[in-house]
Amino acid sequence: MLGPPVEEHGGNKWVMLAVGALLALIGYPFVMPPEKPNVTGAAILTAIVAPIIGWLWSVKVTLHQDGITYQSWFANKEMRWEDVDRFYFSSIRRSVNFIPIGTYYTFKLVDTLGQKISFGNQVERPGTLAEKLISLTYGPLIKKIAQAFDSGKEIDFGGIRVSRQNGLQVKKSRWGGLTHKFVVIPWNQVSSYDIQKGHFYVWRVDEKKTTGPALREVPNAFVLKGLLDALFRPKASA
Repeated sequence: MLGPPVEEHGGNKWVMLAVGALLALIGYPFVMPPEKPNVTGAAILTAIVAPIIGWLWSVKVTLHQDGITYQSWFANKEMRWEDVDRFYFSSIRRSVNFIPIGTYYTFKLVDTLGQKISFGNQVERPGTLAEKLISLTYGPLIKKIAQAFDSGKEIDFGGIRVSRQNGLQVKKSRWGGLTHKFVVIPWNQVSSYDIQKGHFYVWRVDEKKTTGPALREVPNAFVLKGLLDALFRPKASA
C-alpha cells in the first residue's frame, strides 16, 4: 500500500463534454430524421455514449509521496517511484487552420517487471500533472541511471543511447523521415543538446541544423538531459 495521497486528478470534464458532443453530433441525423424520431436509434446511441462518458468520469490518477495509483472501471493499478524503470512523456500542441485547439498529453510509466500505467488527456489538469510526474520520477531514476553509467554500461534511452566510452548514439531521420539510423556523436563532438518542440536534439560541433527523435521515443528524457547537464556543466564552468 502506498502512503497518503498528495494530489488527485479526476476525469477531464472538457474531454467528456467534447466526446459526448461529437458522438451526439454524429448520431443525431440517424436518431432524429426529419420525418420521424428513431427511438431504437436513440437507445443505441445512448448505450454507446453513456459507457464512454462513464469510463472517462471514473478515471482518477492519485499522486503519493512514494508512488502513483491509477483507477478506472477497467483498471486499478499502483506503482512506486523507486520501481519505475521508464517514464514516457509527450505533449503536442494541435491547431486547425493555424487556430490552436489544445495540447495533447500522453504519459506511460513502466516498472522493472514490465507493468504499465498509461493515460493522457482524459485526466484533468494534464499540464500540472506533467510537471509533478517529471519531478517525482526524476530523483529515483537519475540515481539508478547515473550508477549504471558510472559502471560503464550503455544506457538505452530509446531514440538515444549513452555510453561513457563512445559518447552518444542519436536516432536521426533521413529522406524526409522515411528512414532512420543511429548516428554516433563522440563526447568531444557534442556542441549542445535540448528538448524543443517535442523532440530531443543533440548538435555536433559546428552543426546548425539537426534532427532528433520525438520525445515519446525517448523514455526518461528529462533524466537524460539531467545526466548530460552533469557531464557538461563542470566543463563549461572550468
